[in-house]
Amino acid sequence: MKKMTKTAAALCLLLVLVMAAAGALAAIQPTGSENGLDFQHMEFKGGQSFRVYSGPGRHYWVGANSGARATSDEEICVAGQEGKFLLIRYDISDGVRVGYICIDDVSGDASAEQLSFDYTLKTITKQCGFTDDPSSPDKPIGILRAGERVTYLSMYCNDYQWAYVESTIDGVPIRGFVPLDCIE
Repeated sequence: MKKMTKTAAALCLLLVLVMAAAGALAAIQPTGSENGLDFQHMEFKGGQSFRVYSGPGRHYWVGANSGARATSDEEICVAGQEGKFLLIRYDISDGVRVGYICIDDVSGDASAEQLSFDYTLKTITKQCGFTDDPSSPDKPIGILRAGERVTYLSMYCNDYQWAYVESTIDGVPIRGFVPLDCIE
């Protein structure tokens, strides 16, 4: 009887640990698509050039030394809309860039489904690169250190598993990607 009680207690403890781990994993799963952000090709009227911001506002950080631009003559993929801004992904010379363009700057129809983000505060668990190019983990635009807090928005899976987060650089808000295993 004592042996069965110890076995039952051990199984209960194991069940509690499994449920806790599942709860922690569920806390960083996206709402909506199983892969988080889902970019789809969108047609834009040709001959347009759009300034690309890292977040949904003109006050957000701008990549490429403040010169990040997407053109409608090349493929632009859209994940959704946040306020008056579209979250886009487009090719650059050595990878891709993810950012936002303002709908007011677009000639023609440019609406998409509203994005639904988690907006939960998370902690960086180990030093990692922060990037606007999720095609490669080797192109950081900044470094986040263990213990720093970020706002978790969603996840994004391509060849890598990313957490899409918001932070700041020198007091300027910025959105980008960190490896998913670097946050909790």
